[in-house]
Amino acid sequence: MRSKTHLRVGAAVVVFAISLLTQRGFACLRDALDDRAVQWSSEIVMAKLSAVNDPQPMGSSSLQYQTYDFEITESYDGPAKAGEKVQVIRFIAGADTAKSSICGQAFTDKQVGKLFLLLLRPEADLHWNDRGADSDPRTQEVHALKAFMVVHLESAYDLGTDGLADAKYTITSTRAGEAQFKADDAKLQAQTMINAADDTEESQAEKALTDMGPKVVPVLNDLMADAEPDAKARLQKVIRAVSPPSLSASMHQH
Repeated sequence: MRSKTHLRVGAAVVVFAISLLTQRGFACLRDALDDRAVQWSSEIVMAKLSAVNDPQPMGSSSLQYQTYDFEITESYDGPAKAGEKVQVIRFIAGADTAKSSICGQAFTDKQVGKLFLLLLRPEADLHWNDRGADSDPRTQEVHALKAFMVVHLESAYDLGTDGLADAKYTITSTRAGEAQFKADDAKLQAQTMINAADDTEESQAEKALTDMGPKVVPVLNDLMADAEPDAKARLQKVIRAVSPPSLSASMHQH
């Protein structure tokens, strides 16, 4: 596979982040423009930042949310079309002053009019944490915005022509791999991984499953019921790999 464009890490400003009271935070769900980032995304677009909106309170919690308006100039994957508007959301806890993140782009009024490659997923599709709905501070008002969280982002200027070509290749090849999914094939690969005679056989089966993407999760969950502890660990490794992290868990990934 051709080399992939990786996120440039610099002294930049947190975007789409939850800043902890200790000033740690997260911005993107994935810090690299790779197969996994594509699998986790439902929309991949080039879009122009058109507005930076003021933070708003989120219900009775101490959290706030902030939205950013974009106009799509080109769609590379998903149903969005050029000319459509899309809104991106971030959540804020505590003082929002230390805005440095692996995602590395500053979204301020000075960036209005700039282009960004955005890999997006609806915020309502993501779990806040693994403790269930009762611990989710997001309100129905937030969900009603139908805003997106950023899986990954790149400045179009930093990406350049070669970087964009690499990104398009990653999108195409990843979707081609996902298209190979068949439940029976996934089950066969999972059983091969569980009963592998050596590390090479296990790795090959694991890669085949991860290439199929999140569609394999129900198949693997079915196999978990009767699996031995070692087999469960192998299955869980694949499930974790292809499943987007919860919003709170992603705070600690970078």
